[in-house]
Amino acid sequence: MGLLHSLEGRRRRLDFVLSKNEQGGSYMADANARARGGLGVCCSISGGAALNLIGGVASAFADSVPLLAITGNAPVAQFGKKAMMEFSGIHRFPDPARLFEPVAKASLLLRSAREVPEAVERAIETAMSGRRGPVHLNIPPDVQMAEVGRDRVPPPPAFDRRPLPDPARVAEAAALLAGARRPVILAGWGSVLSGARSELLALAEALGAPLVTTLKGKAAVPAGHPLWLGHVAMGGSPRAVRVMTSPEVDLVLAVGTTLGEYTNFAWDEAFVPRARFLQVDLDPREISVIYPVALALIGDARATLAAILRRLPADEARARSRREALALLVRDVPLHENPEAMRSSTRPLRPPAVIHRLAGLMPDGTQLALDAGNNTMFTVHYYPLKPRDGFYHAAGSAVMGWAVPGAIGVKLARPEAPVLCVSGDGGFLMNGMELETAASHRVAVLWVVLTNRALGTVRTYQQLFRKGDFLASTLGDIDLARVASGLGVAGVRIEGLDELDRAVLRFLDDPRPTLLDVRVDPDEIPPGIMTRMKH
Repeated sequence: MGLLHSLEGRRRRLDFVLSKNEQGGSYMADANARARGGLGVCCSISGGAALNLIGGVASAFADSVPLLAITGNAPVAQFGKKAMMEFSGIHRFPDPARLFEPVAKASLLLRSAREVPEAVERAIETAMSGRRGPVHLNIPPDVQMAEVGRDRVPPPPAFDRRPLPDPARVAEAAALLAGARRPVILAGWGSVLSGARSELLALAEALGAPLVTTLKGKAAVPAGHPLWLGHVAMGGSPRAVRVMTSPEVDLVLAVGTTLGEYTNFAWDEAFVPRARFLQVDLDPREISVIYPVALALIGDARATLAAILRRLPADEARARSRREALALLVRDVPLHENPEAMRSSTRPLRPPAVIHRLAGLMPDGTQLALDAGNNTMFTVHYYPLKPRDGFYHAAGSAVMGWAVPGAIGVKLARPEAPVLCVSGDGGFLMNGMELETAASHRVAVLWVVLTNRALGTVRTYQQLFRKGDFLASTLGDIDLARVASGLGVAGVRIEGLDELDRAVLRFLDDPRPTLLDVRVDPDEIPPGIMTRMKH
């Protein structure tokens, strides 16, 4: 309670959002930090509440998101006495610091008020510096209530956001890129976190090199640039796949990507079979984990690319030759799989048609929060991002149920922007009670739930490889529009594209928390899913 009491005089500066479940609150804080580019904060009491909070901390850790998680405990004086909700590490009670250790950059149990100022300063600095990530502080109630004194409160910590690699390596990288016959730029989540869009585009244009993104890096560059090919692997663009499996590619500049399963077609040998790798990453532990690299540049993506551009010799003739070769390589390759599905109006609705229609209706600047499951592949494939769009997806943990509360966190960070959440009904049911949080705080999010009455990815696997034996993948026919209405959110059942048009335009004209229960065909196979399921 000490933490809550301390907030009483600060309500004009701090907004306290009461979630329905600690997991939902931690997902909101994670998404809020992603959307603001700053520190997210969440808190809970001890016991099972703290365990619920771990989900969002793990998600932030997987995607390098700065987050401060604060949990409570029994009073220090009661440690070892089997107190209610004791987390002391004594007897059979878990140690809260060790519980969070695997999914946090730092995790501390504070036993006295004297430790708090320095611990908070160090925790924030740790979360915000280097490869960012979550930190955890466990503060028992007697420590929370103790006086520290204003003279003990440190100033905000300083940290270096833009570390640069060795200049000799930058010069070597520029020479490698200039000399490559068919270089490709592969932009990942790290380039998004760094804000490296302008540098990526400038480098691609200077080289005449194609730009491919990872799934998490979808927002690194907007759709429509002449050198943009979409993202690769799960739900990826056929054009990106064509380039990233071409034996002509001799150098891949991998910027802020771990080059993992989502990107390399589940470790397929067809992935750039003859290319060398030039890897840019803030974390030296990511270098050569999957592929040996010809050269590693340890530093911030934006600053590193800007340094390369300064050393890159101009060669317009070679850049033109690369652009011409790229045009020839992808000349007969479509941007989308099954383009006819995007124009279908059959009932039940086809997911490609729903996502394609959403992309056309939502304005530039929409912030898109995406859940895990088949809805992921449909959305990333058929929803091209406009120049000012944002994209938020907890791909590192691949957790279902993240986007439903996460969209609330995004809207709180970006109140001026339309916020769209796409989820399946399986993911919605995991954290759907957070709609009441949006209603009580008047957070205008548009949730579009692709209701197929199944855990879609599991069902698709069973459909393809188990002859339709749908074991433990079928959900009930739940009226999600009525569920939303019961939680204080406008709920609309959607069975046709005309109904979808009217509902989305109504939301844009008069933004308020709204859920669209869109009934879709459960038999539709997501694009690109075979790159994962064959393994």
